Amino acid sequence: GAVMVMLGHGLVSGALFLCVGVIYDRLHTREIARYGGLAINMPRYALFFLLFTMASIGLPGTSNFVGEFLALAGLYKVSTLVTLVCTTGLILGAA
Repeated sequence: GAVMVMLGHGLVSGALFLCVGVIYDRLHTREIARYGGLAINMPRYALFFLLFTMASIGLPGTSNFVGEFLALAGLYKVSTLVTLVCTTGLILGAA
């Protein structure tokens, strides 16, 4: 589980940094207020950005979800209480 979390985090974080780099390259600013509606100007790009963002928080069906689930399943064998606390932390972190 931990290896899957590390691999998923590396891939998704790299993709998110690439997305931010593309936005900066096109608009030459880091001020979000000056983007003028990213989904209006670049709708397909905004969809990919949303997909990578959801993968970063562990949306089911993404690599980070698989890693988090495997880690929690392994932890459940050791301690149910700690698994409950960690699951609550994951949900609150995503919210």
